[in-house]
Amino acid sequence: MREWDSFPGTRLRVLRSFLRGTSLTRQEVARQIRQSLPAAAAHIDALVAAGLLRLAGQRPSSGGRPADEYEIDPPSLSSIGVELHPDHILGLCCSINGEVWDSVRHDIDIANVQSGDYLESAIVEMVNGLYRTWNDTHSIQGAGIAVPGIVNCDSKLLVNAPNLFLKNYSFQGLSRKLPVPVFVDNEANAAAVGEYWSSSVPPAASMVLISIREGVGAGIMLGGQLVRGPGWRAGEFGHMAIRAGTRPCNCGRTGCWEQYVSDRALAGELGIRDTGMLNELLAQPGPDVTRVWHAYIESLAIGIENIAACINPELVVVSGSVARLEDRLIEPLQEVLAEVSFLTQGIRVSVSRHPDNASALGAGFLAFSGLVPGLGLHTEKKGESHVE
Repeated sequence: MREWDSFPGTRLRVLRSFLRGTSLTRQEVARQIRQSLPAAAAHIDALVAAGLLRLAGQRPSSGGRPADEYEIDPPSLSSIGVELHPDHILGLCCSINGEVWDSVRHDIDIANVQSGDYLESAIVEMVNGLYRTWNDTHSIQGAGIAVPGIVNCDSKLLVNAPNLFLKNYSFQGLSRKLPVPVFVDNEANAAAVGEYWSSSVPPAASMVLISIREGVGAGIMLGGQLVRGPGWRAGEFGHMAIRAGTRPCNCGRTGCWEQYVSDRALAGELGIRDTGMLNELLAQPGPDVTRVWHAYIESLAIGIENIAACINPELVVVSGSVARLEDRLIEPLQEVLAEVSFLTQGIRVSVSRHPDNASALGAGFLAFSGLVPGLGLHTEKKGESHVE
């Protein structure tokens, strides 16, 4: 059992106060948890003794004694996050405040992915390698796996992943081969968790993160809660038809949004190997590049308009390689959104702070189930399913 799993409610609330990299004084914690200063100080002292909090310095004072500030001790709340792609696996070791200490990438052959042993062995090798490297100096609390498809988080079952050509694939076996609890979720959900809890997004804000990779998915955060839906299919906006009867999709339908705005679709339209060349192309675009880019922005805006009609979020975050374009993406997108419909009025659009590893970072955050509010994941108990 991880230490916070046994914390009484007040102590858990104290620890949660320090999420998002916040430094607080004892007086500020007392106000947040609505307890007396001695009670708040006792909880802070206990968390310091447990190695979860540390002294961060002193708050400057205009008069009187400066107040001590405390913060989460990052190595004490560390995890491993892994995200799967059709051609590679990305893994990292991170802390609950979003700090990344290590990142590794292993290429995989999609032709072998349907073999359960192949995929499982690749994940086990990556997680165990990161664990051996960092567990002596960091307390690794768990490992999260982000997968591009529909995932039953409770049973760790990948229901359907069209871009991996996998259906009904179970990740339960990982729990018996890894030294830490294992959590699995959709990659866009994981990216939304990573963005939400490692950024300055207001805790009560509604946010939709659009993950643009080989396919397209969306993670939905409403009032700090991740929305998955009873069938774990919430956020599958990549498969809404924006031009039905046109381009075929791996899901078996036609005209899906991801066939127009995914990395694969954009690279194909531009005739390039991957979207890493976008900045160079858009710096001095020719007429063909300009035409393709305008069509791409319009298709992206159509999908965001549909999302706005369903959810009306305060913030839409674009993640993936196109997010590296920053203003070259956001400025024309905001212009089109202002024109297409009244539904998108007032919605703020930004790029991810973690365009290349948002899903892996969010997968790492899944390991803090029970500590990070809004994840809604079952918390494995010690000895329940991971290697002792």
